[in-house]
Amino acid sequence: MGLKRYVPVPIKHGLKRLYWACFGHPESTFMRVAYTTPRQVVLITARHAGADNVWPLDFHVPLSFQPALYGIATQHGGYGAELVRSSGVFVVNFVPAAWEETIFACGRVSGRAGDKFAAVGLEKEEAETVDAPRLARSLGALECRVRETIEVGDHTLFIGEVTKTVVRAEAPRLHHIDVRLKAVAADVEGHRAAGAGTAEPS
Repeated sequence: MGLKRYVPVPIKHGLKRLYWACFGHPESTFMRVAYTTPRQVVLITARHAGADNVWPLDFHVPLSFQPALYGIATQHGGYGAELVRSSGVFVVNFVPAAWEETIFACGRVSGRAGDKFAAVGLEKEEAETVDAPRLARSLGALECRVRETIEVGDHTLFIGEVTKTVVRAEAPRLHHIDVRLKAVAADVEGHRAAGAGTAEPS
């Protein structure tokens, strides 16, 4: 029963960001290898008990065609994980690279701090098949109902059954890569790439 158990999550995140600002991110061979493949950044939206939230994520993947399943892995103690765990639904919003500053703005603060939609100027609409907000001007979206929840280390994997697919437009997407890997960055020609280490609170 150490002190760590009793430190509120926002304070833990703040201390971690302060440490990284002072001493830099710890070198991670695992992350260097994992980010040799560009990872598309999406915006996840969720709601519970009248509270809406939006946050950027690059830990996401299609898992099955029949039935259509999609997985997202979000920080275990994050506000976003709490909303999805409580509501049992989420929306994956695919957004253009032109939204880079908005995407980063969504990741700079926790949804606990207030209305991020209003703060960053994102227009939302109601999802059609789940009780959650959806981004009105996204390129597309997947509305998902949680089918299985798996705790995996410091993240929670939510496996969602896709209940609605929305396709609106095509445009270059934002990708998260390790920008120190020049050859990989060159492979993403025509796309804006987010630098490694842009951790996002939810």
